[in-house]
Amino acid sequence: MIAVYKYPFTGQGFIDLYLPEGAEILSIQIRDGSPCMWAKVDTDRMKEQRRFIVSGTGQSLGGYGNLAFIGTFQEPPYFLV
Repeated sequence: MIAVYKYPFTGQGFIDLYLPEGAEILSIQIRDGSPCMWAKVDTDRMKEQRRFIVSGTGQSLGGYGNLAFIGTFQEPPYFLV
């Protein structure tokens, strides 16, 4: 089944989430005071671990230069790659 799922996360630095294979990241936003990511997923696919980095604006990405920007949320001012 194809559906949109919400994945809340906390903290800064590396965030490991388990998403169905081929999940398409759609958006990140603050929901009820916590950062969340929405993804279009196929619930019939096996889950795989995906690693994201949450970082403050202007902070070093620690040598991980080959990243895809996903989005920005304003409270607190972090971005997700």
